[in-house]
Amino acid sequence: ALANAAGEGHQSFVRLMLKYHPRLPCEVSFPSWLACGKNRQINQMLFDHGMNPSQADWMGATVLHQLARKGDIDLAEQFLDQGANIHARDDDLRSTPLGWAAKHGQANMVKFLLKRGAIKVHPDDPEWATPI
Repeated sequence: ALANAAGEGHQSFVRLMLKYHPRLPCEVSFPSWLACGKNRQINQMLFDHGMNPSQADWMGATVLHQLARKGDIDLAEQFLDQGANIHARDDDLRSTPLGWAAKHGQANMVKFLLKRGAIKVHPDDPEWATPI
């Protein structure tokens, strides 16, 4: 319920859930199709209650991977500011958020991630999984 409410932007319902169960963001695993709150305000409420900015789904994809795929620079910036791992690698594509942005044609996101310190190629990257 928390993941759905946050992802759909129902701030008052998220606030109500957090009032009665303030540690819920530490205990909930957000599914990859609903990686985070719909806006900065909801995400900040979740961060204030312990949401992990580098939380991964069952395939190792983080919120930052999903935001990179969609090209959502605003929320990506918020997650990076909260400590999201810019070099996280998923278990399926074996790629970082930079790789996901490149794969999905998100040129502005690629530029943003590079400015924020993303490494183009890690020494242990499989050749087929690099952003290049």
